[in-house]
Amino acid sequence: METSGYAPWQYHEKVLNYLEWIFFDLKHMDLKIHTEGTGVSNRLILDNARKIASQGEYRLVFRMPIIPGFNDSFENVVATAEFINSTGKKEINILPMRHLGSSKYDLLGIEYHYKDLRRPTPERLKEIRDISADYSIECYKGDNGGGGEAPLHLGEKANGEAPAGRDLL
Repeated sequence: METSGYAPWQYHEKVLNYLEWIFFDLKHMDLKIHTEGTGVSNRLILDNARKIASQGEYRLVFRMPIIPGFNDSFENVVATAEFINSTGKKEINILPMRHLGSSKYDLLGIEYHYKDLRRPTPERLKEIRDISADYSIECYKGDNGGGGEAPLHLGEKANGEAPAGRDLL
């Protein structure tokens, strides 16, 4: 299941026993910035993330779309790593921003406010990986659709080798 976590707990609870994987998006840890950027509070989202992390036999992978100027600050990356640690989980999949849905805005006659935002640089993604690693969080760069790009491992084993089937960034 892929989720933003923004649904009443009872809806999540009904399906948890049927899942093997859950990809849970975290957009911003600061309540005010999250609300300004998404239009909704992150309180329910974070509460659901904690509950989901505390139960079940499924694999929970947190994901964060990396949006330059919105959620890629040092403070937010640290707060995200601290939150993940508080749940007992140890991995995050970062998704570099893409503009794949922008043409749909044109078709609907809606202004696409993010057209001037650039994708995060590889250097910035490595910085996010390094910050995450400082908090013992394994960080992967994932494909968020349309690129056919295989996930790249952003961490490495103690011996410096990439895990089987993954490339180091």
